[in-house]
Amino acid sequence: MAGATADQVLRELNEVRANPSAYSKRMAELLPRFRGTIYHLPGKIDLQTNEGPAAVQDCIKELQGTRPLPLFSMSQGMNRAAQDHCDECGPIGHTGHDGPNGSTMDSRISSYGEWNGGIGENISYGNTTAADIVQQLLIDDGLSSRGHRRNILNPKFLIVGIGAGPHSDMEYMCTIDFAQEYTEGTGSAPVASRCPPMRPPKGAHGPPVPSHPQGDPDTSDWPEGAVGLRTQTSESTKGHQRITKITKIYTMEDGSTATEEETRTETI
Repeated sequence: MAGATADQVLRELNEVRANPSAYSKRMAELLPRFRGTIYHLPGKIDLQTNEGPAAVQDCIKELQGTRPLPLFSMSQGMNRAAQDHCDECGPIGHTGHDGPNGSTMDSRISSYGEWNGGIGENISYGNTTAADIVQQLLIDDGLSSRGHRRNILNPKFLIVGIGAGPHSDMEYMCTIDFAQEYTEGTGSAPVASRCPPMRPPKGAHGPPVPSHPQGDPDTSDWPEGAVGLRTQTSESTKGHQRITKITKIYTMEDGSTATEEETRTETI
């Protein structure tokens, strides 16, 4: 099935980043297509949305107030990670950020290199053009956190990987992975995954969230919309100092991630 290529999606993403205010005018062109909460496009089946034009108007307002952002560069390793997810999910109609073989966003990205500073993932279903894919994710209809939009407009995310392909139930899917920093793996052997074991929370029916090593965590200081947490700790020494870097990776309700980092230094 013909659909958007990685290069086309990258160009669309960078058009948004280069001039968000100008891109808002393209978003405004979508408003006349709504009849209440029904989105109508000639030649296609009408789409029942959750918020109707309100979500588009919210997107327009944010784009108008956003300054130009650094353009994304593409990583071949992250491209492979994103394409792996599409290749695993598409033929069997699987959806979500966790693959049918148990893979996660983190494990896939870490298979082809090493990331630092934070990662995120957006997945679009049912759209075949780069413009439709990016605009759907920017609008983020029905998700109060606008996590997909947050990833696209996150100034810390500088590198992307993009995969796409047919989907047996949703026609087409596109996976976009984001990273602040990424070092490509060397050779053909994948880099060891840094993802801890996963388990679904009690009573949950959606994607599993990371387990917590000490039972139920104290969520009082979690970001709004966070449903899971995993931590990564690395140590290094410099002279007579031991430097410990603690990275907290929160899984948000829409499947995106938010990252917090803390560095501790002690004399040894």
